[in-house]
Amino acid sequence: MIVRVYRAKAVPNREAEVANALRATTPLIRAAEGCIRVEAGRRLVERTEEFLVVSLWRDLASIQAFGHGLVDEPFFPDRMIGLISGAFVEHFEGIETS
Repeated sequence: MIVRVYRAKAVPNREAEVANALRATTPLIRAAEGCIRVEAGRRLVERTEEFLVVSLWRDLASIQAFGHGLVDEPFFPDRMIGLISGAFVEHFEGIETS
């Protein structure tokens, strides 16, 4: 299992639009072949322009298929263009905890 952590910073004063775009996008991620779970969040204090998407995937090949070949670069739908001023992504090997 792969844990994908995507962090992004919204363009100033576009935070609500980013949140709405994430609400619309997470079901598409969730429906992707190989996606086990996906959750999105917004930083609670101070830098509230920061957003996070954590997704669990069966394997890197599933991420690569969903991202049209991209794995180590952030990818997002066209609706996010102009709303994000910076983003990065990290991948972790999942650790079975139960």
